[in-house]
Amino acid sequence: MARVAHDPLARIRRHLHSLGRRRLLLRMLCDGGVLVAGAAVAFLLLALAAPEQGKGSRSVGLAVGGLGLLFFVVYTLALLRRLRSERELARLVGSRAPRLASDLLSSIELATEAQAESARFSPALYQALVERTWSELALLTPAQVAPIAALRPAAILLGVAALAWSGAATLAPQRIARGAGALLSARSTRLQLATEPLIGDLQLTYHYPAYLRRPPHTVRSSTGQVTAPLGTRIELATTPIRERGRLALVFEPINGANTGANAARIPLERRAHGALGCSLPITASGRYYIEATLVGGARLRDPTTRRIDVELDARPRITLLAPPDGIDVASLQQIELGYVASDDHGLREIQLAYRKVGGETRRLQLWPRPAAAAPLATRSPSSAPATYAGPEAPRRATAKHVWDLASLAIAKGGKVAYWLEAVDGDTVSGPKVGRSQIRHLRAFSAEERHDRTLAQHKQLLEQALRLLAARSLLRSPLRARTPRDPLAEQRGHHRRQGRLADGLRSLEARMREDKLVPSSVLAAFARMQRRLRELLARERKLLASARGATRLTRRAALEATAAAQTRELEDDTLLLANLLEEQKLQQVAEAAAELEANKRELAKLVARYRESKDPALRRQIRRRIAALEKQVKRLLSRLSKLSTTLPDEYLNREAVRRLGLAGKVEKLAELFKTNKLDKLEAALSALDDKLASMRKLLAGNLDSFRDQRMTARERAFGQLMNRLHELENEQRTIAGRTEQVAKSYRQRAAAALAGKLKALLARQVRRLAALQKELAQVGGQRRLGYLQRLLGKAKQSATWLGQALAQRDVAQALAMAKRLAGSLDLLQADLSRPLFSRWLRSPSHMRDKQHVKRAHGLAKEIQRDLEAKLPKPERLLSPAQRARLRALQKEQRALAKRAQALRKKLAKSEAPLGAKMEQGLDQARELMAGASRQLGQSRPQQAKASQQSAAEKLSGLRESLRRSRQPRGGSRRAASRQRVKIPGSDAFKPPKAFREDIMEAMKEKAPKRYRRPVRRYYRELVR
Repeated sequence: MARVAHDPLARIRRHLHSLGRRRLLLRMLCDGGVLVAGAAVAFLLLALAAPEQGKGSRSVGLAVGGLGLLFFVVYTLALLRRLRSERELARLVGSRAPRLASDLLSSIELATEAQAESARFSPALYQALVERTWSELALLTPAQVAPIAALRPAAILLGVAALAWSGAATLAPQRIARGAGALLSARSTRLQLATEPLIGDLQLTYHYPAYLRRPPHTVRSSTGQVTAPLGTRIELATTPIRERGRLALVFEPINGANTGANAARIPLERRAHGALGCSLPITASGRYYIEATLVGGARLRDPTTRRIDVELDARPRITLLAPPDGIDVASLQQIELGYVASDDHGLREIQLAYRKVGGETRRLQLWPRPAAAAPLATRSPSSAPATYAGPEAPRRATAKHVWDLASLAIAKGGKVAYWLEAVDGDTVSGPKVGRSQIRHLRAFSAEERHDRTLAQHKQLLEQALRLLAARSLLRSPLRARTPRDPLAEQRGHHRRQGRLADGLRSLEARMREDKLVPSSVLAAFARMQRRLRELLARERKLLASARGATRLTRRAALEATAAAQTRELEDDTLLLANLLEEQKLQQVAEAAAELEANKRELAKLVARYRESKDPALRRQIRRRIAALEKQVKRLLSRLSKLSTTLPDEYLNREAVRRLGLAGKVEKLAELFKTNKLDKLEAALSALDDKLASMRKLLAGNLDSFRDQRMTARERAFGQLMNRLHELENEQRTIAGRTEQVAKSYRQRAAAALAGKLKALLARQVRRLAALQKELAQVGGQRRLGYLQRLLGKAKQSATWLGQALAQRDVAQALAMAKRLAGSLDLLQADLSRPLFSRWLRSPSHMRDKQHVKRAHGLAKEIQRDLEAKLPKPERLLSPAQRARLRALQKEQRALAKRAQALRKKLAKSEAPLGAKMEQGLDQARELMAGASRQLGQSRPQQAKASQQSAAEKLSGLRESLRRSRQPRGGSRRAASRQRVKIPGSDAFKPPKAFREDIMEAMKEKAPKRYRRPVRRYYRELVR
C-alpha cells in the first residue's frame, strides 16, 4: 500500500480526478446559469406576448420549458461521460496547463502498455516521465485549473435577466401577471357569460365613405345598435364598469359559415379620462359583444349582444319620360330623350344604351359629356363637366338629350331597342347601375308611310270599280232576262257598298295620320263619305219597305235608287282615281323639291369641309351624295310607274330624261372621291339650274293635271281665293281711311291737352309705377293656372299702358287703362270666389288680394283721370269727319254682309277646309261687325284695330287655303329632321271659356250630402 501511495502514476490519477471534478462543477454551474438566464428571458417574452387563449399560452410555455430541460439533461450526461475517461481528463487539465499537456497525456496513454512484458519502450524512461510529470502536476492548484472567474458570463446573463424581469414588472405588472398566469395556470379558459355588464353606455361616431358626402355623426348614450352603409368607420368609446382584465370587441358576421372561426377581435385601447375605445370598420352585417380576458386566462363575455345592420346603397333610379314606346322615326331624324335620374347618394354618369335587331349593344355617354362643359342643370339638356365624382355628384338630374339617329344608319323597317342607364359613385362595393324601361323605335320614313296610304287608296279604287261594274250590270237589259231576284241582288250590292264606305272611313283615318296627304284630299274624302252614307241610308229604308210593296211599285223604286247609287259611284270612282293620280304627281313634285334642298345642304357641307378638312364632315358628305343618287333613281322610277296610268302630257318624261340628273350626281361622287373640291363645287353650281328646271317642270305637270282633271274643284278653289283676296283688300282700304280720321283725332286730342299733357302724363306714370309694384308682389307662382294667366294679362296691359304714356298717346293710354282695369277687376273677383274656402283664408292669399285691390284702385284712378281730361270724340271730330265715319260704317257693314254670304256659300262649294274656313269667316265677320259699331260710336282708333284684325284673319284664311293643297306636315325633308318635342309645364293651354264654364256650373247647387265631394271635384278640375 505504501508503494502504491508513493507511486507517481497513482498520484497523477488521483490528482487528475480531483482537478477534473472541480473543472466539471464550474462548467456545469456556468452553463446552468446561462440556461437559467435564457429560460427566464424566454419566459418573460412569452408572458408579454401571451395570446388571449390561456390554453394556448400554457402549451407554448410547457413546450419551451421541456425543450430547455431536455437540453440541460443531455448536456450534463455528456459532461459526466467525460469524467469517466482519464484521457479526456488529461486533455481537460492540459487545456489549462499547456506545458504539461503533452507529458500528462503521454503518461496516461502509455500506462497500460508499460505494465505489459512486451512494451516497445524502456520502463525506466517511462518511470522517469511519470515522476517528472507528477512533480510538475503537483504544483498545479485547483484554482489554476478551474478559476472562479469562469462563472462571470453566467452571472452577467442572470443579472440581465433579473433586470429585464424588474423592468417588465414595473412597466406592465398586469400584463406580466396575466401572461405568467396563462403560462403556469392549469385551469380551463373557456368563454363564460358574465352576470353583469362589463361596460357602460356607448358613444358611436360614424365616419362615412367620401362618396356619400355625409359629415361625421356622433350618437351619445347609444345602446350600441349600428345601422350604417358599407365602408363606414365607427369610432366606439365607452367606460368599463370595473376593472376586469383586458377588454376587446368581438365582431361575428352573420353570414359566416362558422362565426367563431370568422370572428374578429379588436382590443379596446386606453384613452383620455379612463375611457376605452376602438375603431370598427363596417364590412358586413353581423353582431358584436365585449369580451374580458382575466388574470389567469379566464374569459368573460358581456351579456348584451349588439347588432350591426348594413344600410344598403340602392341602385340609381332613372325614368325615360319621352318619347313613347314604338314610335316611327326617319333614319335622319333627331329625337329628344327626356329623363329623370336620381340616386340616394349621388350620380356618376348617365348612358344611353341601344341595340339594333341582331346587333350588339352600344352605349353613348349622355352625362357627363366627354368634353368639358358647364355643370349639369335641370333645364340644360346635355351640358355637364368632364368628370363628376365624390362630393360634387348631384343626387337628381332632369334633362333632355337630342339624339341624332343619322349616326345609327338604320335601314328602313329596322328596329332599335334603347334604354338609359344611371351609374352611381359607390367606391366601396363598386358602382351600381340602374336601368330605365326598354323602348323601341322603328325607321319608317314619311315617304314610306305615304306609299302605304296610296296602296290602300289604290285597293279602294279597285273595289269601287268592281262595285260600279256590278251596279251597271244590274240596270242592263241583258241582266233583266236572268231569273235572279233583283231585290236580293240589290241587297248584296248594298252590303258591298257599305263595305266600300267602311273602307273610305278607314282610309280617311289613315290619311289623317299621314302628314303628306293634303288637307284638300281629306276634305274631298269627308264629303264623299258623307254623300255615300246618305245614299246608303236612303237605300236601306227603301229595301226594308220594298218587301210589302207591289211588284211594279217595288221595281220602280229599286230602279230609281239603283240609278242614284250608280251615278254617285261613277262620280266617286272618278274622283278616287283623280285624287290618287294627283297625290302621285304631288309626291313626285315634292321629291324634286326635296332633292333640290338636299343639294343645297350638300353644297354647304362641301364649303365647310374645304375650310376644316374634318374627317367626320367627309363621311357625312359621302352619305349625302349616296342619298342624292338614291333619290334621283327613286324619282325616275316613280315617273316610269306613272307612265302606265297617266298620259305623257302630265309627265314630260323626255324633258326630264334630257336633264341627265343621274349622270351628274354620279359625277359628284367621282369628284369628291378624287378630292377635286373646285370641280365639285362647280358641278354643284351647274346642278342648281337642272334641279330648278325639273322642279318647275313637275310642279307645272301637277297644275296642268288639276286644271284639266279636277275642273270643278279648281274652279271653286280659285273663286274662293279671289273672294278672300277681295275681302282682304277692301278691308285694308277701309282701315286706311279710318286711320286718317284716327290720326286727326289724336292730333286734336294732343292739341286740346297741350298745356296739361305733361302734368297729366307725369301723374299717370307715377300711378302706373305704384301699380306695377303692387302686381310684382302678388305671388302668381303659387296661384292656380288660370289665375296665373289673368295676372300675366294684367301685367302685359300695364306694360302696354306704359308704352302709350311714353309715346304721349292719350287716347291709346285710355284704351289700355280700361283694358287693365277690366283685367284686374276679373282677377279680383276670381280671388274672392268661395271655390276654395280654406285655401282662400291663407295669409299669402289675403296679402295677394290686398295687392290686387290696391292695383285695381290705381288703374281706376288712371282711367278716370284720363277720361276727365280727354275731350269726347264728338267734340274733337269735325262734322265732316263724323259724316266720313258714318260712311265708313256703312261700307264696313256691307263688307260684313259679304263675308256672311261667302260663309253660307262655302258649305255648298267643293273648296277644302270647309269647317275651318267657316269658323274663320265667322270670326272675321264678328270683327267687321265690331268695327262697324265702333265707327258708329265715333271711336276711330278702336275701329281701326278691329279692321286690322279682320284683315289679318282673312289673310290667314287665304294662306291656310293655299297650304291645304300641300302636305300637311310640310316637306318630307322637314318631317324627317324634326325633333320629337317633350311637352313642358307651360304647354297646356285650356280653353278661353274654362273659367266661365266652371263658374256657371258652380251656380247650380248640389244636394247637401254631395256638396263636399262636388267641391273636391271642382278643386281637382281647376288644377
